[in-house]
Amino acid sequence: MKPFLVLPLACFLLVLTVQAAAPPVSRSDFLEALWQYAGALPHSAGGAFSDVHRDSDGSTAISWACGLGITRGTGGGCFSPRRPITREEAALMLRRYASCLGRDTVLPSSLLVCNDGADASPWAGDALYWAADCGLVEWSPGGLLDPYGTLTYEQTDGILRRFFGL
Repeated sequence: MKPFLVLPLACFLLVLTVQAAAPPVSRSDFLEALWQYAGALPHSAGGAFSDVHRDSDGSTAISWACGLGITRGTGGGCFSPRRPITREEAALMLRRYASCLGRDTVLPSSLLVCNDGADASPWAGDALYWAADCGLVEWSPGGLLDPYGTLTYEQTDGILRRFFGL
């Protein structure tokens, strides 16, 4: 093998290995990243959910998001901060935040239905369609929305960069 090909090939294989083993982003980490991208606005931590303690990682971001109506938790007064965030949850949170910012969150009626759209949770509505139509969330292989799929940190960063126009 030619020496000038060894390093790029090794880097490519390392990236593939890291991507294959990339852990999913938690609900807490997603809101922490959203809050950071939004400017880490001062907000008091905790109090919104029984499973989010004031001194826990992400508590300020979760409290901020709850105060804006970006999240309403997972039911029973809980947020489930360590559970991996699903694509539909992330899309719904982004749509709610976009609405807070005064952005257009209307889904065009001309959007084609994909072959797994009916699998989305009723509470998520068409948020994942909206996020895919806006170019925030990429379609999964085969033209699927994959509402229960999770996000990696790299995917989350890309979604938030697109959301904030960076």
